[in-house]
Amino acid sequence: MDALAQESKHLTPVLLAQRLATLKRTDIELYVNHIKPLYLEEITKELEDLCSKWSPKILKDGEIIKF
Repeated sequence: MDALAQESKHLTPVLLAQRLATLKRTDIELYVNHIKPLYLEEITKELEDLCSKWSPKILKDGEIIKF
């Protein structure tokens, strides 16, 4: 799905992890949204495996982030 993600300007967990690896810090808040429901469980597992040091939070539809 990497090619489809790149073509549609989306990220897979692998692509996200690659981009995050270029950061020099881990103290960011990482929110993930727009996950296809059919792949929610698989993507959640991949995010935990690949991006755990950033503690990603998967947003639910309609959830609002207040800063």
